[in-house]
Amino acid sequence: MRKHFISILLVILLPFSAAAFSGCSTARHLTQKVIPADTPDLKKQIAVMPFETVMGPEWGTGSQIADALTGLLENYPGLLIFRPDKGESLFSGENQHDFNVPTSPEIFKKAEDLGINALVTGVLYQVETRTAKKGIWPFRKYVRVFEIFMSVNVQDVISRVLLLSSLESREIPVKLDEAEGRKDEDFAEKVMKEAMAGILKKQAAAVSKALAGSPFTGRILAVEPDGITINIGKATGLKPGKYFEVFDRGETILSGNGQTITLLGNRIGEIRVTSVMESHSLAVPEGEGDYLPGLAIRYKGQAGFRSR
Repeated sequence: MRKHFISILLVILLPFSAAAFSGCSTARHLTQKVIPADTPDLKKQIAVMPFETVMGPEWGTGSQIADALTGLLENYPGLLIFRPDKGESLFSGENQHDFNVPTSPEIFKKAEDLGINALVTGVLYQVETRTAKKGIWPFRKYVRVFEIFMSVNVQDVISRVLLLSSLESREIPVKLDEAEGRKDEDFAEKVMKEAMAGILKKQAAAVSKALAGSPFTGRILAVEPDGITINIGKATGLKPGKYFEVFDRGETILSGNGQTITLLGNRIGEIRVTSVMESHSLAVPEGEGDYLPGLAIRYKGQAGFRSR
């Protein structure tokens, strides 16, 4: 597997195509149209799903890789890690698209109900090996090179926009005389230990940066005479008196991986949070508006502040 080929795969994963739009619109511009960039003061809750891997278990299982990435992401203060109950799998049995990017509506509905802002998925690709010269002249020697490729994707639950698709790789050399007559699997533990430390560290930083640069979005769960229920709980840091903008459903577009993405429509109005509970909050409308269950909301913060 070549780097160029994997890069093409990552482009396929993008949930929209710039070619589908006129002018000089870029992926970043379209992402901002779906969920315009902002830097809210709320923590985003994420779920790291088991990685897809085409290698044998000696190279690490998808759950082991996900757990290792989760451990690093826990060190970032702006993130909350969703952990299912012991022995349970959050999305077990759900269908996913190629390259481990979810497309099933049931996955997103379940994530919304749990107050999850983003899903983190990834793929450990086939490990490549080759013989090459390494070192500084005149001490260059032939070695067997193991090259590890891993991609990580971050997908916004509300908009289904792919906020990040990041590919990282590492080369681990093994002395040729040490490798002679031995199978690649014999070096799996050594290679993965050396390669994954650096790969996962960079991927965790990329995930945190992508989420920090995206707005905090949620969904209206119910509208009752005494208030509006939203899918955001107290663990995020939400306080009474904070505001959310409410948006109508906008245009739908077909993404490159077959998903249907709904852009934010017109701004209907604002709601003000009155009470915050464990897994949801109550709010009241500020002014008239057609507030309905299922509409997307975007964190605004204080009254008078307009998110970008």
